[in-house]
Amino acid sequence: MITNERQFKIAKTQMEKFKLSITNFDLERLTRSGTERLIAQAQLDQMQSEYEVLLEQIKEYERLSSGEQTEFEMQSLRDIPIALIKARIANNWTQKQLADLLGIKEQQVQRYEAEMYQSANIATLCRTAEALGLDMPDFAVMSSDNDSSKLDLYKNFPIVEMYKRGWFEDFSGTIREARKCSKELIEWMYVKSGYTNNQIALHRKKVRMDSRINKEALTAWHIRILCLANKQRISQTFNPSTLSKDWFRELAKLSRFQEGPLLARDWLLESGIYFVIEPHLPQTFLDGSALRHPSGAPVVALTIRYDRLDNFWFVLFHELSHIHLHFQSEQETDFFDDSEVQANDIELEADDYALNALVPLEMWDNCISRFSLNTDTVLTEAEQFQIHPSLIAGRIRHERQNFTVLNDVIGYGEVSRSFKDWVL
Repeated sequence: MITNERQFKIAKTQMEKFKLSITNFDLERLTRSGTERLIAQAQLDQMQSEYEVLLEQIKEYERLSSGEQTEFEMQSLRDIPIALIKARIANNWTQKQLADLLGIKEQQVQRYEAEMYQSANIATLCRTAEALGLDMPDFAVMSSDNDSSKLDLYKNFPIVEMYKRGWFEDFSGTIREARKCSKELIEWMYVKSGYTNNQIALHRKKVRMDSRINKEALTAWHIRILCLANKQRISQTFNPSTLSKDWFRELAKLSRFQEGPLLARDWLLESGIYFVIEPHLPQTFLDGSALRHPSGAPVVALTIRYDRLDNFWFVLFHELSHIHLHFQSEQETDFFDDSEVQANDIELEADDYALNALVPLEMWDNCISRFSLNTDTVLTEAEQFQIHPSLIAGRIRHERQNFTVLNDVIGYGEVSRSFKDWVL
C-alpha cells in the first residue's frame, strides 16, 4: 500500500519504467537469441504482474487523497490498521502532521504504518482514531453474526493447504477430518516447534508486506519453519560476533561455485544459524524471514518465490543483515520480508548492508558493467570480484529498475536445481 506522496511518486516512476520495459520487450528476439521461450514469457508475465500491482496501488492512493473514499469498512479487528492509514490519507494529512497531533516523532508513525500498527497497543490505536476524528461507527462496520467457527482462530488457518503439503506428518486422515481436527493439529505443530501459541503471539513481528497479508497463514508458515529447523543440527552455539565483514565476504565468494546455495546452507549451519527453505503460503507474499529459534539461535528461512540466483543471494544476505544489525536492539522480534514492498528505515538499513556485503562499495564504484550493460563485462568483473555474475547483474537491474537486461546471467531456475535433492 502507498502511504505518502514520496512513495506515490516513486510508484508512478516505477510503473512508467515497467510500462516502457513491457512495451519494448521483444519475446521473439529473446527466443531467437537463445533464451527459452518459457523463461522469456515468465519474465514478461512477471513484469506485467508487477505493473498491475503498482497501477492498482496508485489508483487506490488517488481515490483516497482526492477524498473520493471517506468510509472504511472493517470486517474484523485486523482491519483497524489499514482503516487508520486510509483515513489519514483521505484527510490529506502527512505522517508528520499525524505525529504532531499524537505528540510523537514522525518516524514512529512511519514505523506504525510500515508494520501495520503491530507494535501499537489498544490505547495508541484509540488515540490515533480520535486524532483522525473517527469513532468506531465512522470507520468500522463490524460483522456480528454468531458463526461459532469464527470464534475458533485455528479454523482461520489454511488447513487444506497445510494438509496438501504434508505438514501434519503424524496425521493419516482425510482433508475433511483434518478440518474437524484443526485445533489439535495446529496445537501439535506448536509443540513440535518448541513454542506455545502464546509465546509466538508475544513475539513482535516486523512485517515488510502490504495489506494483502493473511496473518493466520503467516503464523502457520512461522510454526512450520521452526518445526523444520528442529530437524537440523547446527555445529556450534551462535555468537553474534561471528557475523563480521570478513564472514559476509567469504559467504559471498561461495556464490561463484555451481553448488553455491548448498555451500551457503552449510556455511550457516556451521556458524550456528538454522537454514530452512519452505515455499510461502497463499496470501503471505514472502521472500524470506529472520526468526528466533526457541534455543535463541537465529533461523534464516527462504521461500524461493523467485527462482533466480540474484534473488536468492540478496534475500539471504538481507535476512542475515537483520540478524547482524537488529537482533540485539530488537529483542524478541522476528522479521518477515516481501522484498517488493517499499522499505522503511530498518528494512532500508538491511537492504543497504546486504547489497554492500554482496558487492563491496569500493568494487561497485569501479564496476564498468553498470554502464556498459554488457554480459561479457559482467562475467569478467564477477571473476575479478570472486562472486557469481548474478550478484552484479541483479544489482544493476535493481539500480536501473530495468528487468529486461542481463537476463542470461541472473540464474533462472538455478536455485531449485541446487536444492532439488535436499531432504531434511
